[in-house]
Amino acid sequence: VPGFEASLDTLFCGHWLAYATTSLFWIGMAALGPKAIGLPRERTATEPGLRVESTPGSPAATAEQLAGTLDRLPDNHHDTMAISRLRAIAAFVRGRKSTEGLDGHLSYLAEFAGEQLHNSYGLVRTITWAVPILGFLGTVVGITTAIQNLDPAKLDTSFGQVSMGLGVAFGTTALALGLSLVLVFGTYLIEKLERSVLADVEWLALKTATDLFPPEPTTGNPFIEAQGESARRLLEQSDALIERQMAMW
Repeated sequence: VPGFEASLDTLFCGHWLAYATTSLFWIGMAALGPKAIGLPRERTATEPGLRVESTPGSPAATAEQLAGTLDRLPDNHHDTMAISRLRAIAAFVRGRKSTEGLDGHLSYLAEFAGEQLHNSYGLVRTITWAVPILGFLGTVVGITTAIQNLDPAKLDTSFGQVSMGLGVAFGTTALALGLSLVLVFGTYLIEKLERSVLADVEWLALKTATDLFPPEPTTGNPFIEAQGESARRLLEQSDALIERQMAMW
């Protein structure tokens, strides 16, 4: 920046702690960068425009058709969250050859994706926590240096060293707090957008499972049906007995 070269040089290059703080900041930005760049592609993949027809009575055939349709999508969509989720659905149905347990599997995939998304920000959160710590460490180091160089008998000669130590103390703190603010708000914005995409992925997975893999009719359990019939008859007999007792009373 023209006119601010000296100030920026002092702020970013005045001490080894400033180098460490700036390096951590750029590591955090490097972790956020691919996420921000990939968001438009992830958003586009939530509307793949699939043309798959459900095969009556054969969920496995429908799953094969879905997998083949996903393979024909553009290459830049293959590793997105949406297409990966649909592949997992197709693989589950193909493996089971039925839709039994698909609802539970969808819930598991949703929880697992949310946990993965949270864990993917672990490095950025650690850096966001560490950057202000480095700033406070710079404050302690700078003030300690200033106090050590303070000589009441030689104020004229020690004043420069004292002011240099105070400059390190306040400069590193200001740098760390400023960079941590950028990381905090950048992380919040990107994570919010990514969670919005993940919500669209969950909706797409649920819609695809509902449209292509309707629940299969289940046969009743004779034992459970017998228990239900016995309970119904017992309730009817109890009601009749109560009515007779009320009439007699």
